[in-house]
Amino acid sequence: MTPSPLRLPRPSAGGGYAVAVLVVALAVAAARLFADILDTNPIVSLLLCGIMFVAWFAGIGPAWLAAGLSVLAFDYYFVPPIYSLYVPVKDVPRVILLAAAAGFVVLLSAAHRSAAASLRRARDNLQLAVADLEQTNKALQRAEQEVRLGEQNLPELCSKHTLGSMSGVDLQGELLRQGYRIPIIFITAFPEDRVRDQVLEAGAICYLIKPFSGRAIIDCLRNALDKPLSEASV
Repeated sequence: MTPSPLRLPRPSAGGGYAVAVLVVALAVAAARLFADILDTNPIVSLLLCGIMFVAWFAGIGPAWLAAGLSVLAFDYYFVPPIYSLYVPVKDVPRVILLAAAAGFVVLLSAAHRSAAASLRRARDNLQLAVADLEQTNKALQRAEQEVRLGEQNLPELCSKHTLGSMSGVDLQGELLRQGYRIPIIFITAFPEDRVRDQVLEAGAICYLIKPFSGRAIIDCLRNALDKPLSEASV
């Protein structure tokens, strides 16, 4: 069996946006901590990783919020003058590149989620198709067993009774008397209401009158295959 991918419980709509705010705040705090302790500032990497996490965990809407907040936080806390949204001309390319990278990450995550959803739908459809094929295979195996049973029993029956003057109605009655429940299709060019009612009441699958359409015989055969055949103890 293929192991299922890691799936965490999805937050509610409002919870997803709260996650976006929290992730951006954690990324800013971590970046400032790195700057104070290690004298390095991986703010861009942290913000982009945070956006990817939000897109995976909370969805595309919260990811867009995280992307917008990331650009504002980068400008406010890390672009001189800090604690201001003013962007000097020389730092405009940095802010634009971060915004472009954040947008690209969100779009890439959206494409990934769409592809994953399509694959899940394809997997579900494939499982349904496999289940249908298994049912069809079981029905065919059952029909094959019934045919073999009929092949084994009919020669014995015919050896006991010469059909000569025996009609189809008589043969059906003899089969029932001996305990065989075989799907029977009656075909005649001389229909009689009394005979039709008699054979159908006795369990015949169809009573076809010549000429008949190909669709009619196909429907009768399908009904015959769908009806389980059982042999009562004789």
